[in-house]
Amino acid sequence: MFRNSIKQIVQRRHFSLHDATVTFSTVHAAVGIPWWAFIPLTTFAVRALITFPIAIIHRRGLQRQNELRPITKAMAPVFRLKLAQAAQEAQSQRDALLKRNPNTKLTPSPVAELTADKIAIITAKEKIKRQRKLFKEYNVQSFKFLVLPFIQMPLWIGLSLIYRSITGWSDLGLEMGKSISQGGNFDPTISESFLHVSDMANADPYFIAPIILGIVALANAEWNFKTAQLMNLTQSNRQLSGQISRPKAFDVVMTLSRAGLIFLTAVSTQAPFALVWYWICSNLFSLGQNILLDKYIPLKYIPESRFRRWGKVDKTATPILTDKN
Repeated sequence: MFRNSIKQIVQRRHFSLHDATVTFSTVHAAVGIPWWAFIPLTTFAVRALITFPIAIIHRRGLQRQNELRPITKAMAPVFRLKLAQAAQEAQSQRDALLKRNPNTKLTPSPVAELTADKIAIITAKEKIKRQRKLFKEYNVQSFKFLVLPFIQMPLWIGLSLIYRSITGWSDLGLEMGKSISQGGNFDPTISESFLHVSDMANADPYFIAPIILGIVALANAEWNFKTAQLMNLTQSNRQLSGQISRPKAFDVVMTLSRAGLIFLTAVSTQAPFALVWYWICSNLFSLGQNILLDKYIPLKYIPESRFRRWGKVDKTATPILTDKN
């Protein structure tokens, strides 16, 4: 029974992957362009039609969140002051009662027992509560920003499986090298040459494509990390100022991402060139998308000086400081 269930899962996966592979091969044959051009065109088209609009919506939402955060941030000192004042008044009343009658048995008062640490914790909780309420009021809840990774990751995995199957590489339940006409997924037309590779269905023998993939992926990751640093999401700014603090959550994500890039580069050395070419094109699109979003839809805490050096100084501009000597 267990073996039959596994066989059914494999068959369903085989049919869905086979249909997608046949569809890509049919579209490629209809367009009539080589695979080395078809792969980036389809990658850019799919990303531009599916993920790019969602990324714009997410960036607009993040902009609104950053506009609302100073409101809740300004509330925190007020909450802290009110709690401290209430605790002081409650303690003063208890002291006055004990002064009039030292034998008075006082009931425990949570307000009078508030310490600085308790006040800080209550203030932080109230700040988060007000912030969530404010985000909900403006329809920019944080959970909505999970839509993009939940769409982008399955899309990336699905296209990777399709291109790997088209090259005829082994897959679960499939025979290696079985062509589409024989019921498999291998498309013989992908065995074409491109640049230094004589067959796109084989791995890059000189490891040039994996190195390019690692460079592009690292550039994309470091661009995002720099953006996070400018938004004060990392610990690096505090380290530069001499402050000691624990690593933030984004610092952990940065470390794991760099380790993942090393693993991806190592895997690409044993992957077909067509698949690595798709990964390069996908990372190039992501890098261009992030640069455009940061330039034209910048977040509040991204300084304009990041792009200012790319522009030209106006001819009518005069220097503020001049050397009279």
